[in-house]
Amino acid sequence: MPNEQELAKSLYERWRAGESKSQLEIETWDDATSHGAKFTSYVKRVLGVDTKRPAAMAIAKRNLEKQLLNHGLIPESDRTVTDREMLLLKARQAVLQALRIYNDPTAQFRIDSFLVSMHIAWSCLLQAVLEKSGGDPYYRDSNGNLRLHDGRPRAKSVSDLASDVFDLASSDGQSIKLNLDLLTGLRDQVVHRYIPALDAYMIHEIQANVLNFEKVLVEHFGADAALAGQLQVPLLLSTLRPSSSVESLKELQSQIPPDVISYLERFAGQVPDDIKENSHFRLKVFLTPVAANREKNADSVISFFRENEIPEELHESLNQLGLITKVKHVPADDADRFAARKSQEAIETNLPNRFSLNDHVRAWKYYGVRPPENAEKKADTDIRYCVFNAAFGRYSYTQAWVDKLSEELVDPTRFEEVTGHLPRPKS
Repeated sequence: MPNEQELAKSLYERWRAGESKSQLEIETWDDATSHGAKFTSYVKRVLGVDTKRPAAMAIAKRNLEKQLLNHGLIPESDRTVTDREMLLLKARQAVLQALRIYNDPTAQFRIDSFLVSMHIAWSCLLQAVLEKSGGDPYYRDSNGNLRLHDGRPRAKSVSDLASDVFDLASSDGQSIKLNLDLLTGLRDQVVHRYIPALDAYMIHEIQANVLNFEKVLVEHFGADAALAGQLQVPLLLSTLRPSSSVESLKELQSQIPPDVISYLERFAGQVPDDIKENSHFRLKVFLTPVAANREKNADSVISFFRENEIPEELHESLNQLGLITKVKHVPADDADRFAARKSQEAIETNLPNRFSLNDHVRAWKYYGVRPPENAEKKADTDIRYCVFNAAFGRYSYTQAWVDKLSEELVDPTRFEEVTGHLPRPKS
């Protein structure tokens, strides 16, 4: 006669293999009245395993709660909504708001509103991914203690969260992170400005960013959390650059401030060529009409392909039609900036000693705020202090540059380090 432990294990394994609890109760205890309750109680008491399955009504309730959360609604329930569910809810709501604004033809601040909302969406999504995987979404000191900001744990930046979540040894992982870094920096450039030309100029990178979000969302939280079912047209395909021509691209660039163009060019200069061609960094989209014998026979109004999915026989033709090289151009806009001579004079006025034009040249070389005269990439400047004006072929310097040197070069030791000679008194 088996002991209780052996009997409970045997009953449990047979039940898992498909035998009914009621039949096992009749065979073991000659009890046809318990309808599984005796089996459940016995296995839980001896093995500590709960074999009680939730009722169909409870399962349906949980599924309904999950659907409501996935669609942005918090159900009235006695169950506490977890931090991860709230993060996921906020992430999905933020990205839908971003898309709603970007695809609204009457919206006036599309690019900046989109970037702010997507930054919130990515921050919440990546925090939820780390919480699910057991990672740590918060900054800590060398002792492992949480770093606080206004009394609350300080969450990691989107860039640092991305470094924790994505495989940066892979091309796709690098591309997703660099796409995020590019748009995060662009958000800082445009958040308090009105630059409508960027809406179309950045469409490739924006499209990639939204598809990346959907990819990460589904990979970590399943198809039920997907956004595509709530969108009538796949993501941002309804908003494309106005014309596949170099002229239209130049026209767009002429409407974008020079510091923003400089930021985009400097960022692009640091991105490896293979990442630039990765669709997770910049997605090139082509729409091709496909005729159907009858309207109802068409699978969809629009067919969407990533670049690496395009049939070989179409690839070369599409490249000829759609490939545009962004022309590096900075419009003439030197308001609130100084030519070299004016910059030097303003700095000298603020110093107790002389500061010549040659000293000014040594200073911008020392701080690396612009390339040398014979440089090929003339627009590769530190846009905080200097901008290249392509229309006039000259550099202009900002008030921040004047302020920086006026403050730092008051120190004689610093002055000598920057200019290569001791300060000379004004005559």
